Amino acid sequence: ITSYWYTDGKWQPKIRLLDMQGKVLHEWVVRPEEIWPTSPFKDHVGDRMNRANNYVHGTWLLPDGNIVFNIEYAGLVRMDACGKVIWTVPYRTHHSVYRDDSGNFWVSGLNWRYETLPGYVHPQPEFVDEAALQVSPDGKILREIFILKSIYESGYGDLSASSQKTLDITHLN
Repeated sequence: ITSYWYTDGKWQPKIRLLDMQGKVLHEWVVRPEEIWPTSPFKDHVGDRMNRANNYVHGTWLLPDGNIVFNIEYAGLVRMDACGKVIWTVPYRTHHSVYRDDSGNFWVSGLNWRYETLPGYVHPQPEFVDEAALQVSPDGKILREIFILKSIYESGYGDLSASSQKTLDITHLN
């Protein structure tokens, strides 16, 4: 379970492993401001996502007690059972984490676009360009599949023209 718990006089994002009766079997304290003391992003939301009050969204528990999780819109993290960060992927990841049969992780990511991109006819800047990321067990991005680009390459790009009433045209969950 991911949430905030009141500990030591403040609310903190944590991940808790519970048994069927709700007893806490293990807990990982997540400190976004320590994982990314300085944001790796230069977009307009800058360092707003690496603050102590950001939250965990999407987790995958591994057999060795490591856990892979998203700090919402700040990045993907692998942490060991003792709370030590093993690796990070500084990409604006969000929502679910899924592990495929090859052991790689799939996560949603986004990029803010401030310019018109070649081949993207309808979305006008500024918009969110969503991607599905395949990440290796050691934290390397193996594939980056842009959703709008895939729609355009499929011949259905015109469908996105009517959906640009929001900056976030293809939000992935």
